[in-house]
Amino acid sequence: MEKELKTGMLKNEKMGDYELEQGYASYRTIISRFIGDIVLCNNIIDVDESIFENMKGELGEDVEIFQYYLCHIGQWEEEQLLKAGVILSYSDVLDCDVLCVDHFGTSWDYVLTDVKLFDTYEDLKKYEEE
Repeated sequence: MEKELKTGMLKNEKMGDYELEQGYASYRTIISRFIGDIVLCNNIIDVDESIFENMKGELGEDVEIFQYYLCHIGQWEEEQLLKAGVILSYSDVLDCDVLCVDHFGTSWDYVLTDVKLFDTYEDLKKYEEE
C-alpha cells in the first residue's frame, strides 16, 4: 500500500485570518511561496495545444481550467506545488511553465489547499512522517 503524501507548512504573519482559523494554507499563500511573477494569458490555449498535453496535477474528469498564468517554476517548487494540489503545465511554444487555475469567483485568499498549517517545526515533521 502506497503511503499518503502529506504536506504541511509553518504558520507565519503573512497568512490571512481565514486560513489560520481553518488550519490550511490558502491558494494565494502556496502560489506566492513557490512562484514569483505570473502573467495572465488565457489565450495561450488558442495558440499552443501542448498546454493540454503537458498538464500535471490532480486532473479529474470534471476539472475545468478557468485561467492560465505564465511563469517560471524550478523543479523543487514544481514538486511542492503538485503536492499541494496545484495544476501546472508547460508551453512548448513560449518555453515557460503555466499555472492552471481550476476555480474562479473566489479570492485566492479563501480557496484552501490540502497543505495543513502548524505552529512548530516538530509538529510539522511528525505530521509529514506519519
